[in-house]
Amino acid sequence: MRHGIAPSVDGGVIRVAAGRDKDTLRLSVTNDAVAMGIKAAVPGANGSNGVGLANTRARLEQLYADQHRFDVHHTEQGGFRVDIALPFRERDA
Repeated sequence: MRHGIAPSVDGGVIRVAAGRDKDTLRLSVTNDAVAMGIKAAVPGANGSNGVGLANTRARLEQLYADQHRFDVHHTEQGGFRVDIALPFRERDA
């Protein structure tokens, strides 16, 4: 996300959200780079897949196999969002 807002003189806004849906932990990270007039490509759309996103995708695959989701896309408002869904596990007391 840092690279998505880096070209902006004023920086930008990054929003992080987390929530639980039954047995799933849902995480979302959004930036407003495109809304600020900065053209940001969706990784994978043009054959590229940024190193950070590729590493994250590989790590999630290693840890959770087919029990996770990792989606990257533009938002309706023109920003960029990464959504992650993982199995929710409670910590032992």
